[in-house]
Amino acid sequence: MFAVAQGKQNKAIAYDLSVTESTVKVHKHNVMSKMNLRSVAELTLAIQQLKSVGKKAPAG
Repeated sequence: MFAVAQGKQNKAIAYDLSVTESTVKVHKHNVMSKMNLRSVAELTLAIQQLKSVGKKAPAG
């Protein structure tokens, strides 16, 4: 999902992961549904927030 936050299109993500564009769309839809997100913009914001939390986590 980090590729989504970087603004990559589904086709480019699919190419990078060697999967179909449909697979990317379904996966993105499932993640957004489970997180109760309505748009890619909301997904991008959520990913950025999760990344910033991960950077603050103590090593161990």
